[in-house]
This record gives sequence, structure tokens and C-alpha cells, in this order.
Amino acid sequence: MLSQSRLVAVSLLSTLALYWGEPIAVAMPIVRVAEVTAQAHTKEAAERAFTEAEILYEQGTLEALKGAIAKWEEALNLYREIGDRSGEAITLNHIGKVYSDLGEKQKSLDYYNQS
Repeated sequence: MLSQSRLVAVSLLSTLALYWGEPIAVAMPIVRVAEVTAQAHTKEAAERAFTEAEILYEQGTLEALKGAIAKWEEALNLYREIGDRSGEAITLNHIGKVYSDLGEKQKSLDYYNQS
């Protein structure tokens, strides 16, 4: 099922395609635009989760550190979804740091090795 924004875009392009008389040539780029837009939204969500994790980390309490790990894990999954290897590596490094701070050296090393 198409999202509402994708449906509007497809409808608009279909209208333009009829006007130009080239339905296939015009319709193909719209799918790519929708993919790029979805990827941008996912990256924004990853960056939001990453920033929320940083705020929690700065609080320094055990509960906040655990919350930071959860938020960075969320960001990590989103970075992986869009293939952002740099975001993934930085996030893995941050998670490793938190586990190190918590004294969980093996978990820390596991995350550092992944980064």
C-alpha cells in the first residue's frame, strides 16, 4: 500500500506523464524520489535517537546510561537500515564506551570491535 505522500506524488506524476505523453519515463524517477525521502526520514530518526542518547549519557546515572544504550541501539538499527556505515561505526563506539563506563569490559570490547 502506498503512503499518502507517495500516492500524491504518483498522482502528480501520472498527471504530468499524461500531459507529456511519456508515462514510463516520468513515473520511474518518482519511485527513486520516494526512496530517497524515506531514507532521509530514517536518517533523521537515527540522528534524533543518537542525540537523545547523548543527553541521557550526560546525566550519568545508571538508569540514564542504560537508557542511552537503548537509544543508541535504536539509532544503530536505523543507521544499518539505510546503510550509513559511518553512523553505524560512531554509534557502536559510543555504546562500547558506555559499557566500559559500566565496567562491562567484554561487552565494551565486542562493540568496539564491531566499530
